[in-house]
Amino acid sequence: RQGLTSVPGQDRMTTPSQQEVTIPFFKKKVPLIVDVDRHPAMEIIENWGPALKTKIEEACFANYKNKIAATGLNPSLPRIRKPNEVWKHLEIESLRIDVRVDDTVVLHVVPAWDIDLQMELCIKDGELLYAGQFLLYPVDGYSQVQ
Repeated sequence: RQGLTSVPGQDRMTTPSQQEVTIPFFKKKVPLIVDVDRHPAMEIIENWGPALKTKIEEACFANYKNKIAATGLNPSLPRIRKPNEVWKHLEIESLRIDVRVDDTVVLHVVPAWDIDLQMELCIKDGELLYAGQFLLYPVDGYSQVQ
């Protein structure tokens, strides 16, 4: 089984995990392997449908329009005319699942119009809960964000 995990010191997600933990009485770092065969959030992801896709498109398009309003239409920025055009300008870096939270995931997204600040999309029970600047809150920490 292969999964996306972060590698300390690298910006990109890689497979498999290279995180390590130091065992005090062993005085040596050992590879850390988190074994999750199936998480309830994975089943929710499999059921994401057109309504969620539309909400994500609209939220990302609103983020794009806010960027353009704040900075102007820089020649290096993509030209996006309608919400469903955002997908070709988004790169999904990772998906975070917390083993203690069954119904929520967070997508780390790099939009071509804001590669510096980036975005996160928090999805709970198949509903878009948060779409905005990258915050790196705990998976269950987005419910109060406006």
